[in-house]
Amino acid sequence: MTARSYRFVTANTNNLRKIGPLPSCKLVGAVLINTTNTVFYVKFWWFRGADAAAASPTVGTTTPDLVISVPPLDAAGGAGYASPSWPGGVCNAGAPLWVACVTGAADSDNTSVAAGQGNINLLLE
Repeated sequence: MTARSYRFVTANTNNLRKIGPLPSCKLVGAVLINTTNTVFYVKFWWFRGADAAAASPTVGTTTPDLVISVPPLDAAGGAGYASPSWPGGVCNAGAPLWVACVTGAADSDNTSVAAGQGNINLLLE
């Protein structure tokens, strides 16, 4: 199967977005780019079973299934990205997949990132 991407640039919000349900797709990787010198976090939720009826996660209240730290640019302009991959996928097909970007790692964090701080590229298969 060929991977396809879902891409967005962060706005000055928590950027909560629904990516699925993914009837024939899995999240298999990401390229997460930070354009600033401040770390931010990408949080994922996929609802399954009894949770599948939920309208959406509430960022800062609903515990995420996965949190990825995106390191800041260093003074020389290096680093500033994370590129995890999961060959087997981390979201089962048919499960609604949600993503958000915030400034803190805590499950309770709902602090907006800066506009343009992140370039989020999710790889779906």
